[in-house]
Amino acid sequence: MATYKGIQGYSVQKLSEDPTSLGDVVGQLWYNSSVGKFKISVQGAGAWAAGGNLNTARRGIAVGGAGTRDTALSVSGDSPSKPNVEEYDGTSWTEVADVLTARANAGTAGTQTAAVFMGGNPASSLISETWDGTSWTETNDINTGRLECAGTGIITAALLISGGPSPLYVESYDGTSWSEGNDLTVAHRTGTSAGTQTAALAVGGYAAPPYTAGTAVELWNGTSWTANPAMNAGKTSAGGAGTSTSAMAFAGGPPSLPLLTESFDGTSWTEVADLTTGTNLGGGVGANNTAALYFGGNVGPPTDVKTTSEWDGTPVTAKVVTVS
Repeated sequence: MATYKGIQGYSVQKLSEDPTSLGDVVGQLWYNSSVGKFKISVQGAGAWAAGGNLNTARRGIAVGGAGTRDTALSVSGDSPSKPNVEEYDGTSWTEVADVLTARANAGTAGTQTAAVFMGGNPASSLISETWDGTSWTETNDINTGRLECAGTGIITAALLISGGPSPLYVESYDGTSWSEGNDLTVAHRTGTSAGTQTAALAVGGYAAPPYTAGTAVELWNGTSWTANPAMNAGKTSAGGAGTSTSAMAFAGGPPSLPLLTESFDGTSWTEVADLTTGTNLGGGVGANNTAALYFGGNVGPPTDVKTTSEWDGTPVTAKVVTVS
């Protein structure tokens, strides 16, 4: 008669409590002696859950993201212009030093302690500021002012993507100055982004009138932009997260799709679990398509919100094994 050890290659462990890191034992069976039950680690479908609220409601938060789901930075915004900057620790937001010049619909890139904030409204700003974890410092201007843009990368190697009035325009940052790079092939104004300065995605947004929410996605290889697999549904002013091979796009417009979330695995986009609260013009960050954060935004004039949603793309639970 076959045994569990013979089938699986190991014996059933007897433990006084469930393993601390369930993600490391997915599919494994153990006996929990404290409760007298067999259990197994099971991976479920990704889901959004409520996080701690921002201190200041706002929309038009800088796009591109600085930080990760548990170490995020929310930068500026409007309704009206707000210089507020907040840090997230995985549970709650804390107000830190304001930006020097409040701007909405700008781009940002970096980490919670080292970020760059560039462009934005009003007047398609040229202003660029850097963050050292304590304070903001104005640095060299971008070359062409724009709003409704997106950023990605780190403070010493960032990209500024699209925006208006020059929606194909791209600039790169080396930690000191900005230089023009090769243009996009499709405009991504009000789009979002993911990745690094040498491997980035420009996602969604719109091109010329009639300003239809776009599904187009382009891949940057450090030299040029090429068409990448498109999203299933068009998005504008969405949140984004991840890398060029593990990305997400969520919330935003059009008004009929504020809850929609799509995940990219490097090959194709797949619709996954909806947000519980959908907004437009919020902020998004995340290291990949399994851990992301969406915060703030607008649910229709004049209502700006403080809500935060946390994405767990690989939830793992300890399930009791029953015999029927």
